[in-house]
Amino acid sequence: RVLVNLLDNAARYASQREGAIQVTTHAVDYGPVMLMVWSDGPAMEPSVRRHLFEPFFSSESRSSGLGLFICRELCERHGAEIAYERTQRAQGDVLVDGNEFFLSFQRPRASDSMLPLDAMDFQ
Repeated sequence: RVLVNLLDNAARYASQREGAIQVTTHAVDYGPVMLMVWSDGPAMEPSVRRHLFEPFFSSESRSSGLGLFICRELCERHGAEIAYERTQRAQGDVLVDGNEFFLSFQRPRASDSMLPLDAMDFQ
């Protein structure tokens, strides 16, 4: 659900250029797994950034303002973190400013992966 929401937001605000939306991952042997969703959408005003993960906050009248709040709540419930930064990524040979969301979560413990499916919590 978190990834779907981030991709939906990225598609809503990104340009139509090739590379306008980029999804990347980063993992090391014993550290957290990172998943990043970047888009070349316009910069957010500082007042918007401050309230990004708050319920019912939206810079648009047609939005409920719950999407990123729900993302944060789901991440916290499952021991993950979500963050936002304005960053640059390559689009072809050019560096382009964009909006990047970072998901960080721990790998499951080896003992967790040995549980039968009906014993796992899939909330």
